[in-house]
Amino acid sequence: MNRTLSRLGVIAAMALGSLTSLSAFASTNVYSGTLVLPDGRNTRFDQAQAGSVYRPIVDAQASVMSKIKSAIQPKIKEALQSVNGAVANSAASTVSGPVYLQLKNGVASFWGLQATGSVRVQQSKLGVTVTCQVQATINSSTRVNGTIDPYTGVFTFANVENFSVTPSYTCDTSLDWIPFVNIVVDAIVTHYVDQAIADGLRAAYNALGEVSKLAPVQLMGLDTLPNNLFVVNGSDLWPSFKSDLANAFWSIDLTMTIGDPKHYIHGPTGYAHTATSNDPVFSLNFNGYNFALWDNRTYIDEVFCPNTRVQPYCYFF
Repeated sequence: MNRTLSRLGVIAAMALGSLTSLSAFASTNVYSGTLVLPDGRNTRFDQAQAGSVYRPIVDAQASVMSKIKSAIQPKIKEALQSVNGAVANSAASTVSGPVYLQLKNGVASFWGLQATGSVRVQQSKLGVTVTCQVQATINSSTRVNGTIDPYTGVFTFANVENFSVTPSYTCDTSLDWIPFVNIVVDAIVTHYVDQAIADGLRAAYNALGEVSKLAPVQLMGLDTLPNNLFVVNGSDLWPSFKSDLANAFWSIDLTMTIGDPKHYIHGPTGYAHTATSNDPVFSLNFNGYNFALWDNRTYIDEVFCPNTRVQPYCYFF
């Protein structure tokens, strides 16, 4: 880290006399892969993220989540912006994972998306204008069901289960006629968002076929991993995993997790310390096999500034 910038931050903290950790940087970035076989044998292979053999899997995960978000977020914004009384350009939406896929005898189900949307709406009565922020949260247990072609990997939509939207709102006044917002919320839930989300999910999950290569062994870049990464007592476990996956892919009960790393830092606050972030990237479970890949990072807070006027200076860590 640039020490000049650090010292400038220290001077600023001295002036404020605040308790703060001025800088945090990832000192180690590691992909951690684990493999468990039905007979209980298991091992892990960790590797620095730069130039890692796991990169194709990470790229596939990022591409899948990008496809899903780009298909659904505009749909939510468009739906909310269409509500009567919506303030121009006030609609916003967020979509995040992880996303789960279950494949059983060619029938596929996806669930787990966390999607929200919000919009500002205005209504006037008796010369008074009220502005409310309305939010709609989509039930993350919403399941999109369909089938996957065993040759092309294309997902064909069948139906949506458990779709629901939880609304909430806050307004800038508490006038008695505020219930008009209930009408807006009803319009969001009944006439706009439900269909928009269904359409968005169909488009997004259909894209999984081309992005993640839903075909035996090629799944999410697994075919790129070399042998001799997962070795127990001189025995390489990876060929057995690939062989069983290829031979039974369309007749097994398979569950896949596509992660969406957030890199939230976990650890103490208020003093110089080491903290971590641990994010699932991808996992696959079938017939007693389990493969999982994690994005693990360690962070070091370099500067600690006590909240005291007796000692208004900082320590380098």
